[in-house]
Amino acid sequence: MRILIFLFIVCPRYAWVQTNMPRAYEIRSDSSFKQELDSTYWQVLEDKQGNWTITEVNSPPLSKKFHNTSTKSPFADTMVYTAWVRCRVKNTMNQTAKLSMQSGAGKTDFYFLKQNGSTSHFITGWQYPYSKRDGFKDRTAISFTLFSGEEVLIYMRKHNRIKFLVPTNFKIPLYNTEQLKDKMLDEYQLSYIQTSEVYLSFISGLLLLAAIFNFLIYMQTKDKVNLYFSLFLLCIFSVYNPVFTLLLPRESQVVTDAIVYIRFFFVVFLLFFIRHYFDLSNSYPRWDKLLLIATKIVTGVLFICMLLNPGAKHWLSVVWRVTSILYAVNTLITIIIVVGIAIKNRSKKGSIFLTAILPLLGYLILSLISSVLIFGADYNKTRYYIDMYVGGIVTIWAVVVFSKYLFKEYGQQQKQLLQIQMNKEREQAEFIAQQKLELERQVTERTEELKTSLEDLKSAQTQLIQSEKMASLGELTAGIAHEIQNPLNFVNNFSEVSSELLDEIKSELDKGDIEEAKSIADDVKQNLEKITHHGKRADAIVKSMLQHSRKSSRQKDPVDINGLVDEYLRLSYHGFRAKDKSFNAITETHFDPAVGKINVIGQDIGRVLLNLFNNAFYAVNKKMNSSNSEGESYEPTIQVTTTRTAEGVRIKVRDNGIGIPDKVLEKIYQPFFTTKPTGEGTGLGLSLSYDIITKGHGGELKVETEEGEGSEFIILLPTT
Repeated sequence: MRILIFLFIVCPRYAWVQTNMPRAYEIRSDSSFKQELDSTYWQVLEDKQGNWTITEVNSPPLSKKFHNTSTKSPFADTMVYTAWVRCRVKNTMNQTAKLSMQSGAGKTDFYFLKQNGSTSHFITGWQYPYSKRDGFKDRTAISFTLFSGEEVLIYMRKHNRIKFLVPTNFKIPLYNTEQLKDKMLDEYQLSYIQTSEVYLSFISGLLLLAAIFNFLIYMQTKDKVNLYFSLFLLCIFSVYNPVFTLLLPRESQVVTDAIVYIRFFFVVFLLFFIRHYFDLSNSYPRWDKLLLIATKIVTGVLFICMLLNPGAKHWLSVVWRVTSILYAVNTLITIIIVVGIAIKNRSKKGSIFLTAILPLLGYLILSLISSVLIFGADYNKTRYYIDMYVGGIVTIWAVVVFSKYLFKEYGQQQKQLLQIQMNKEREQAEFIAQQKLELERQVTERTEELKTSLEDLKSAQTQLIQSEKMASLGELTAGIAHEIQNPLNFVNNFSEVSSELLDEIKSELDKGDIEEAKSIADDVKQNLEKITHHGKRADAIVKSMLQHSRKSSRQKDPVDINGLVDEYLRLSYHGFRAKDKSFNAITETHFDPAVGKINVIGQDIGRVLLNLFNNAFYAVNKKMNSSNSEGESYEPTIQVTTTRTAEGVRIKVRDNGIGIPDKVLEKIYQPFFTTKPTGEGTGLGLSLSYDIITKGHGGELKVETEEGEGSEFIILLPTT
């Protein structure tokens, strides 16, 4: 409230009088609280450099340059940071006068020069830290005593951190020390706390709670009407809260200035609150645009003036005062226009606004009128209580009414949101139910489709497994045929030779050469022995193949691992050569005699070995074809090693073929995965081999490979 009143205060009149030495101001009575020396009783000297001392200004030539205010135009170049003021005070009473003088500047040095030659020096002012001030620290006042008939020459060195206009900014009041002491800020605060603590605590607490509450609502709803109302309440809170008036850090002028700026902006937040409260941008866009532009202009100019310091230049001070008046007028016009809008609409929102704002508007108008009517008077205790209590009551009334309405609006919004949420949840539940039914129908259909697909997949898998078996059987058959073909060739050849020899025996007998016939008969006998030998060899091959190809009972029997590995290595090699007559490879075997026999399912282990050997021959053959096309020298080699360890029997099948790429290494044991061209592999060989070794025999099947260099498959069969 005090800020609005301050905006209409204008500068006092200027006077121009000059004497060689100021006249002595006579103290005839000290019953009044304050006596003010007019400009004929004091002189001023501008200290533009700000470095003169009391000795210099009290001695010629500086002492002769002091002048009365009437001798210097107020519009001359008199903007300074430092100025000296001197006056004489004489006690003409028959009693001792106890007097005090206030600083009136940021920093003031008081020098009291009495006729007896004594000099006293005191410092005070709001720019000095509280602890360094002399006299009445809160009043920034210095007291002194004059005996009856005593006269004192007073020098005051006034300094501000910003330039001030000399002598416009000066007033020289004398206070009655005893009355001033009764009104000292500390004692006044004590009385203030005793009489107003409950009242101010109630107001400030209510303002703070309302501000926090509206800010929390804004955080949920993002409605700017709550945000600006919350900021408006915080600014008002800084006016009424005793923390700001009593506990303000007295050593920090920055904090004090910040509080002043915060209090200044409460009008800005009030205007923006009103705009969003009535949604003027939509309901009255022209009025809103005009008011918004006017508010921004006057607020911006006023704030810039505040930052630059209105006292820095005379013209800036004029701009400050004019803009302050425009600022107050703009606020009043805005409120009056909105009041007219509220009366015209006759809505519930308008009625609530009128109920809340009219008492406050009436108080503001009356306060401004009273400040103008009593222009020049001090802001006394009576006006303070009017502003504090009457202003506080109408402010709290507006806060309570608006807060109640906003809280009710918030509650209605929450109910609407809750209803909307319930409707959404109900619609969502219905939608979910429908989706559930649709999903169940789709699941049923898909289940039937999956059953059909699963049956088809099982059938295809069975066919693929059968194809894999037939492919293995074909390769095995090719190897067996090659193995049997050799002894059969011997049998056929020796049979033919023996038949010819029998014919020769007949011929020799006819000739009567008994000895020659007997010799030929011995050759026939040797041929028959060779036929018998190779026939038994073919018989052994057939029996061995029958033993490995008959249906297994899944029983594990003792099997000679070295013999099994050697037999299937030869069968695989001959089977591969049966398909490609040009294929040749070096096979190296390193069999550990200690391996002996272990309990395994021979047919299954033979299938695993045959698959690994076939893959090895395929890899070296592919690399050989690639090397031939590039003209490189390459010898395809397969190394087979058996070893007996503490863990069991280890079988290694190593080739120097193309190797396995890293990107497919993790997939080689997956069913139906193959890197061979279409038609050359089913993708089940390694998958079935892995299951036979790990699941059927509790062993391990691992691979070590390097792309382009070859692979090594390692079988570990436990012996226990």
